[in-house]
Amino acid sequence: AAAERHGSVVMLSEWFGVTSATTNVASVMNSAGIDVYVVNSYRDHEVPVDSTNAFSTVEGVSGVQRDSEHKMKTLSWAELAADITTVVDQLNQNHSGPVALMGFSEGAALALLASQGAKRLHHICATAVFYGSPGSIYTGTAASLFHASKVDVPVHLSCGSLDTIA
Repeated sequence: AAAERHGSVVMLSEWFGVTSATTNVASVMNSAGIDVYVVNSYRDHEVPVDSTNAFSTVEGVSGVQRDSEHKMKTLSWAELAADITTVVDQLNQNHSGPVALMGFSEGAALALLASQGAKRLHHICATAVFYGSPGSIYTGTAASLFHASKVDVPVHLSCGSLDTIA
């Protein structure tokens, strides 16, 4: 018999893109009965990197890190947030059960942006963010688009000292 399904999660990846760590978390959640949809916010088709070695150069900054930082600073955050809410709307129309957002690093900033008015407008039930925020020095224009008072769903925040939530 098929495993009982328990809703859906839209997973937003870290600044290195969709990595094996991202897909491993998605796989574990899926095996527990949660449908997981991993979003590639860079909209590219590059093979994911192994982020464990991304910082291991003599200068301390690898080409992978520079490339990821450039990609993140030049994202169209408003367009990406709209894309996420479109995905959620489609899931609400075609699947049963609640839909939540989960973001890591850059994906955390995006999840918070997409959570503004989320319950009322897009039927998102909750958001979980891990080590990232729209106020990060790396997120470019995202900070100007985010207003914590507009988030209307429960949010789990797991942040570091450089993450600012305004």
